[in-house]
Amino acid sequence: MEIRQIEYFKTLCETKNYTRAARQLHISQPSLSVAIQRLEEELSVKLLVRDNKRVMLTREGAVLLRESDVLLKQVNHIREVMEDLKKTEKRTLKLAFPVTVGAWLWPILMEEFHARYPEIELLIEEGSTYEILDGIRRDELEIGYGVVNINEDPEITSKSLVKDELKLLLNVEDELAGKEKVDIHELENRMVIMYRKGTSFSEKLFLNELERKNVHVKIQHVKEQATVFNMVAQGLGIAVLLDETELIRNNSSLCAREFLEPVLYESGFFWKKDRYLSSSAKKLIDFFH
Repeated sequence: MEIRQIEYFKTLCETKNYTRAARQLHISQPSLSVAIQRLEEELSVKLLVRDNKRVMLTREGAVLLRESDVLLKQVNHIREVMEDLKKTEKRTLKLAFPVTVGAWLWPILMEEFHARYPEIELLIEEGSTYEILDGIRRDELEIGYGVVNINEDPEITSKSLVKDELKLLLNVEDELAGKEKVDIHELENRMVIMYRKGTSFSEKLFLNELERKNVHVKIQHVKEQATVFNMVAQGLGIAVLLDETELIRNNSSLCAREFLEPVLYESGFFWKKDRYLSSSAKKLIDFFH
């Protein structure tokens, strides 16, 4: 059995069509058919059946597909490790940050880290801490930054860098904007704009605090973080955030206030415990040590 055969099989399962699969693999359809036939002969089982030009999995094929996902993920990981060990001038590190956490890191990453390690290209994505943790579990991300409080997965290692507190985002014309610190009880019956339901740690932290203080608010969820900022800027509600981004600082319609009784959290880096960390990832972690 060859890895190439497994890759062909997986692509065929995804496209459910020999012609599309062959085109995607950049091989001829007869070559694909022969490869699948030899795989079935070697395993002595029927993996696929054709039905009206569509390809359907047999019971045995479904089992092989599940196992092939694990195998190919490991193969890709081995390729990444070997590539990292090569002495190349340029390296790429893929990581992710929540929009409203770690804003203080941006100038450090873009200026100081780049100045020290010009050979490392950073590919930075955005997402909530929950989404970043999920990406690390699925090996789609090597390292991420977010709120370490919510990590209860023993397979993921976290390193806390900063202790901070939840902040209230307000329109500058809001009556609460005139206060240096806001009592959470003053939010009773206010409209709170929040990023996608159940995807942000700030939501969990805030809702827990509301429940603890027996404070009731109205909540409107939106799909984009930028929409949260825009709605608050228009005076349509208030919001909570973990860090003040440049988008907020540069918007004259917005201001951030701390709570009278601080709602604390810690932020830092995450990575998979048993995964090989590239030299680029190690340099990034050590840089902030």
